[in-house]
Amino acid sequence: MDLNRLRYFYAVARLRSFTAAAKNIHISQPSLSKMVKQLELEIGEKLLFRGKKGVELTPAGLLAFKRCEIIFNEIDSMQIGLSELHQEVSGDVLLGASDNLCNYVLPSIIDDATKNFSKINIKLFSGTSSEIQNELRSSKLELGLFYTKPEKAKDFEVKALRFVEFVIVAKKELKLRELARQPYVGSRISDYRGSYPALEMLRSLGIKAAVRVETNNQETQKKLALIGNGYTIVPQHMVEKELAEKTLFRVSTNKKIGSTVYLVKRRAKALSKATQAIEKLLTSRLLE
Repeated sequence: MDLNRLRYFYAVARLRSFTAAAKNIHISQPSLSKMVKQLELEIGEKLLFRGKKGVELTPAGLLAFKRCEIIFNEIDSMQIGLSELHQEVSGDVLLGASDNLCNYVLPSIIDDATKNFSKINIKLFSGTSSEIQNELRSSKLELGLFYTKPEKAKDFEVKALRFVEFVIVAKKELKLRELARQPYVGSRISDYRGSYPALEMLRSLGIKAAVRVETNNQETQKKLALIGNGYTIVPQHMVEKELAEKTLFRVSTNKKIGSTVYLVKRRAKALSKATQAIEKLLTSRLLE
């Protein structure tokens, strides 16, 4: 069986798109389609078909895809292991995280990493959980840190790390019961399949948010709260300085609210020695 044809099929099956796969492996789409067709002729089975939601796998295609995960993970592991056998920890680490983690949690960890491993280059992507998941699927990222646990994502390995306390803040002092009459600044609902964590926290407190502004950047949410555009709910580590200086006020709640940070990576994906080192450092610093 031709290994190149198998690899091309695996790219299409993994990304569920001929267009995305062709771009990812730097080959023209007609050439990619031809290689997959040749593989189907070689094994005598139809592996893929184009459905309404993109490329879908036949039963034979699903079986081949699962075997490909094992085959190419072993090949990648062997190549990485051989190339790093006598090397110190070095190379690129592709890491993605929610924006508040990038701004308030990761800088000190990255500083330690670059001091301990001088030949590691960290390439950091800031985005929503859905964006990070897409980047992981397309191999643009190797590790992701965010608050929304992937649902029914069999292609991911997920590790729960630290519980992060969230706080409700506003420019003026407010009681919890007053929030129903106040405008709320939150995340973009369209970035999530369902309700996002902060909205669920408010609902758990009996608050139905009157959304005024939606933004995918929590730093922007904080700045809008600072100028009095509405109240918001953010991780406590984002507003320690503002609470101390009384430029923002915390709304008292009857219980602690918050969310867990998850470390996510692709299942059956071989990681370089550099990425393994950063994964270990992240886990040691963030695991409760």
